[in-house]
Amino acid sequence: MRRWYLRIPLVCLVILLIFNPLLNMSGAIEYRGFDKGVSWEPTLSLRKITFVGYDSNSLLDDYAFLSAIPTAVFYDKEFHRLVVHPLLYFEEEKSFDRLRERSMNTYQGIKYFMEDWMGCVSKLDEVTLINISKSNLNPEWKSVKIREIIGNTSYEVASRIALSEWEYSEDAVVAVIKENYNPPSNLIIGKLKGVIQPLEVKKLHFEVPQTNEVYPVYNEFNVPEGYKLLKVRSWYPCFYFEAGIPGFEGLINMSIPAGDRDIQVYCNEDGRWMMAGITNAWNAKQGMDTDKTSVYVYKPGRWSVALTDVPTKPLDIIKPSWNSRDTGLEVQRHHSFLLFHFGRYGRIMDIIRNMRQVIYQVDVEMYPG
Repeated sequence: MRRWYLRIPLVCLVILLIFNPLLNMSGAIEYRGFDKGVSWEPTLSLRKITFVGYDSNSLLDDYAFLSAIPTAVFYDKEFHRLVVHPLLYFEEEKSFDRLRERSMNTYQGIKYFMEDWMGCVSKLDEVTLINISKSNLNPEWKSVKIREIIGNTSYEVASRIALSEWEYSEDAVVAVIKENYNPPSNLIIGKLKGVIQPLEVKKLHFEVPQTNEVYPVYNEFNVPEGYKLLKVRSWYPCFYFEAGIPGFEGLINMSIPAGDRDIQVYCNEDGRWMMAGITNAWNAKQGMDTDKTSVYVYKPGRWSVALTDVPTKPLDIIKPSWNSRDTGLEVQRHHSFLLFHFGRYGRIMDIIRNMRQVIYQVDVEMYPG
């Protein structure tokens, strides 16, 4: 008598092997998605990416990108979630002789993004290439399936994307487009007459004691109607000494007493505070008098300037540019001898007082416009 019941595990194993590839091709990263975030519903990311070939001489890539958006983010009514995957323009790597032009190499940004994305998904289930050759792909971007969509017109591309991505749909959206546009030649001529009332420059001054703790101290003020620009500067009375050699200016930079702080400028917009300006200077390296910024007045009314005391900070090689005169009317004395620069900000008596307790000074100027 044959042991027929021994065949049951073998049949189950065969069925499992048949359907296992289909289960692996579901394309979902093995986590539930984000329950909270910028989207209005939880999101679920797929192990997939879509590239659209960039073409600076045509609108075909723009229409292809728009046609691919519904494939990159769509709503799952059954589970009440958004299903998403990255959708990017793709451009081959370029080389530039001048350093300032290297930022035009968009492939570098794509490569950095793909390093993060591949680190997240390990291996892609699918890559969709729209008007891109498979040979342009980085071999490190391994994928189970690579799908190429090629079209010479926006209609061809859109229809092939739809046939490739959807098995069926009860609804379809058809958009009328214009594939070629003439350069704009609108010429507008007119005159604007009016009278600008002269307004004085308003000046405010705040004092904030040094705390050596990283939390902001806020000073709220009011910007009247008619003022369009704020200049904010923070300083404190001190002696300073700077020395360096050509190519290494500011090699030694000392302020006595020492201090470091940053400025944040806020505008009250519809009952909420919006950051409008910020400074981030390392005073121990760049000097005491570097925390300065100018801010456009988005809306008159309630504004606030905050000072954050920073005990220590990492090296920052970005130096602020400030070509206009400083705010504030404090006494300044500056001297130079060869490669040495020294002097003081403020009166000597104020500097002596600051030896016991540093008091930061904040000057605000409001300019009409």
